Amino acid sequence: MKTVCFPTVVENLLFAGVGLAAGYLVKKAVTGRSQNIVRKTLGVILQFGVTSIIAQNPDALKLFAQNIVHNFSSKED
Repeated sequence: MKTVCFPTVVENLLFAGVGLAAGYLVKKAVTGRSQNIVRKTLGVILQFGVTSIIAQNPDALKLFAQNIVHNFSSKED
């Protein structure tokens, strides 16, 4: 039986949440308050795509976040 450590579970939940939030923001950026069915459909497709990409590539997201933190911390010195 494989044991799962708690930090791994928390990290997976965090990445899932970030993926969902990013997908939602992309959808809102595309659709806005539009009632156009084509824009709404495109927004849903992009939301699904962005969420899937982030969920499948957590290492890339982690590297991106580390680079941002590194850039902000190096500019303060």
